[in-house]
Amino acid sequence: MGKNGFIQYGWINEYFLMRIQKPDDMKLRDLYSDSKMFFDLILEGVPISRNVGSDKVRITSMGKADEEYVHVDKYSRKWIVRSWNLEYSDQKIMTFSMPTPAGMVVILRFGSTGAIDFSFIVDTKILVDFLYLSYYGTFQEWKEFLEYKDYLPDVLRKVDFSYKNKKWAKFKSKRLSISYENDMHDIDDKSYLKLVLSYHQDKTDVVWNISGIVIGEHENKGGVFYLYRYISPDKDLSDSYKDEWKKITNEKHPYNKVAFFNEGYTIIQSLHPKYSKNKSPEFAYTVSYGSEGNLDKDLLSKKILKYAASVKIFE
Repeated sequence: MGKNGFIQYGWINEYFLMRIQKPDDMKLRDLYSDSKMFFDLILEGVPISRNVGSDKVRITSMGKADEEYVHVDKYSRKWIVRSWNLEYSDQKIMTFSMPTPAGMVVILRFGSTGAIDFSFIVDTKILVDFLYLSYYGTFQEWKEFLEYKDYLPDVLRKVDFSYKNKKWAKFKSKRLSISYENDMHDIDDKSYLKLVLSYHQDKTDVVWNISGIVIGEHENKGGVFYLYRYISPDKDLSDSYKDEWKKITNEKHPYNKVAFFNEGYTIIQSLHPKYSKNKSPEFAYTVSYGSEGNLDKDLLSKKILKYAASVKIFE
């Protein structure tokens, strides 16, 4: 595909699942809005052929989609639904595509025209409600992604993110904010941000919201800053989760601000100070830092305090 673009894919029960990393010279909006460009990109990485006599001829373009619309799932995520007719065989190809900072995630299926129209599309609209997805991209990719409000789920429409190379970075959501400078954690276009989104209960509703934030330095090299939200365990949850919750709320190892070495990395973790005096919170955030190599543990003990101070919790 070139220009650092690639496709990862696999399949489950005749559904193709894909993750598209767009090439560096392609605009996200073009990938989202141009159905021909979108499927041409898939065809570069996924060989699809047409039988002509005894030969299999690889298809290099399907042209623009014959049908296209947006499906909004239960958690307000926008899925671009497209289909292309294969008139020579009375078949269709359908795709459900969700925009991401780096490109798209895609569900693709072949089938007869009737099966696609009256079965698979209906089934997939239900299936996507159960798709777990976190969002990953470089700072530069996130900046472009968040400009396209029409493609964002509600939880990301409320996110503010900005940065200045080698100066500062700021992230703010309804629940929290993070603000730090380059002397604490390197900042440039190739720094990366991952938002871990998960399903959890909020009062009587199941919601899909940010449960973790991971911020890495240039091209995933160097230190990584983690912020995770844990909820108080229900009585039916596993003993292992209950034990972990006790360690978190009582600030026991590994959440005691003491660095340790594990599998080539030095790691330090802490309970966010907002919860240090509350031993039975409904939820709590942990702050962590990790980097490759055996680092100075006293230096990291000071560093983790700076990371914790950079985070403000609003909920």
